[in-house]
Amino acid sequence: MKKIFLSVIMLFLFMVPVSAQEYLVKSGDTLQGIFSEQLTPLEIDKLFHDIRKRYPTYVLKIGEIIVLNDEYAIVSPQRNTDIVIEFVEEGYSLEEIEAVVVTMPTLVSGTITTNLFDSIQAIGENIELAAMMASIYEWEIDFFRDLRVGDKYSILVEKKFVNDEYAGYGKILAADFNVNGTSKKTAFYDNTEYEGYYTPEGKALARGFLKVPLKFTRISSRFSYSRLHPVNKTYKPHYGVDYAAPRGTPVFTTANGTITKMRHGKYNGNYVIVQHANGYKTYYLHLHGFNRGLREGYRVTKGQTIGYVGNTGISTGPHLDYRVKHYNTWINPLKMKIQPEKSIRKELMADFNLQAGDRLAAVQNAGLYYAATDRNIRMLAYN
Repeated sequence: MKKIFLSVIMLFLFMVPVSAQEYLVKSGDTLQGIFSEQLTPLEIDKLFHDIRKRYPTYVLKIGEIIVLNDEYAIVSPQRNTDIVIEFVEEGYSLEEIEAVVVTMPTLVSGTITTNLFDSIQAIGENIELAAMMASIYEWEIDFFRDLRVGDKYSILVEKKFVNDEYAGYGKILAADFNVNGTSKKTAFYDNTEYEGYYTPEGKALARGFLKVPLKFTRISSRFSYSRLHPVNKTYKPHYGVDYAAPRGTPVFTTANGTITKMRHGKYNGNYVIVQHANGYKTYYLHLHGFNRGLREGYRVTKGQTIGYVGNTGISTGPHLDYRVKHYNTWINPLKMKIQPEKSIRKELMADFNLQAGDRLAAVQNAGLYYAATDRNIRMLAYN
C-alpha cells in the first residue's frame, strides 16, 4: 500500500473545498446511485472494480460514511485507510491515504470469578486479550485447573486507535498474574538476538513447542489409555487431546518442522502430521480443510496455520484431535516436559532492564490505572 506522509495528508485536506458533505450509506444504496451525478455507469463500475483490486473484500456497508462533493469523494475500505476519488475530465483518479494509528499502552486489571475469559469480558475488554494472555502463560499456568476465585492479574497492553476510535490490540508489553498467591510476572523483550516474554530474571516463558495448537473453547476429551469411544461405543486408547472449537477455527503447528502427511482418512478425516527435531511428531486430526499454501514435504514454523477445525472422519462435532509422539511412544500433550528457550545472557540484562523495567513496574501495582508511552509511565487515575 502506498504510504502518504502526514504532511502530505494535511496539505491535501487544506487544499480540498470545504463544501464536501458526509453521506451516510442507507439500506438499498449503491455506488451507482451515490456517484450518479459525478460519473457515468461504466465509470462507476470500473471504480468499484479498481477498489476491489486493492481491497478484495470491500462492499458498501450500511452506516458507512462517504465524504462527497462535485470534485472528490472519500471512501474507507478499511478502518485505517481512506481512498480519495478525484473526479476529472477523463473520469476519476484514486489516491490511497493511510490513516494515522495511535498506539496507547494501557494497564488493565481484573479478578478471577469463574475463568479468565469471563473476567476479561467483565472489565470491558475483548476475549482476544484473554487468548493473548493464555498464549503467553501457556507453559506457566493451566487455565482450567490452576486458577482460583480471587486470583488477580494486571496487563500492560498496547491499544490502537484510528480517528479516536478503538482499532484493536497490539502487543502485551508486560503482565503480572497472581495465581494462588504466587506472582508470575513477565515482560516483552526484543533485540537482535531475543524476542519474546521473559521473567524479571531474564528466563524465557516460551518453549520449543506451543502447548496448544489453536484458540479453543474447552477440552472435550483428554489423553487416555482406555476411553469409551463416543461413536463406536467400545473402550480403546485415545492418544490425543480433543479441543472443541467452532468449525473453521485456524489450527497452527506447535513447533518448527516438516509436513510428512497431509491427507484424508476414513477415521481421522482430513489430517496433518508434522515431523519435528529430536524424534517428535505432532498430529492434527478431523480438520475441515488445509492451508492451501502447504503441501507434503513443506517446512512449517511454530504458530503457522496448517488447517482449520472441522468434523471430518469419525467425529461427533467440530473439534481438533491433537496428538504428540516421541519416537514410537505417544505422549500426553498436556504433560509434555519441554525445556524453556534460552535465557537472556548476563551481558544483555542491563538492556533488558532498561527496556522492560518500567513495564514491569507498571503491572506490579494493580491498584493503579495507567496510560503509558514506552519508558514513560504516567498515572492517570487511582481506583
